[in-house]
Amino acid sequence: MDMVERIFAKGNLINVDEKNQCFEFKCKPWENREGYWIAFDRCDSPEAILRWVNHIIPKNWVTKDVIEVFISCAMHRINYPLHPV
Repeated sequence: MDMVERIFAKGNLINVDEKNQCFEFKCKPWENREGYWIAFDRCDSPEAILRWVNHIIPKNWVTKDVIEVFISCAMHRINYPLHPV
């Protein structure tokens, strides 16, 4: 299974929202909110993506799968290839 297949197999965890120019996390971090958003322009380098990963890791709705999908989507968006481990 290649990386793209593995990401889609994890379900619809993150929406890459081109209209609003953001990553929309499909979660309910708070009772009255539907999700969590990170603007594309705040994820414009591998270092910026890493800062966001460090920011969201402590949140109670974040799982290993959420992190993996976010990194893959964000890196793909900036045309930075990821190599399977």
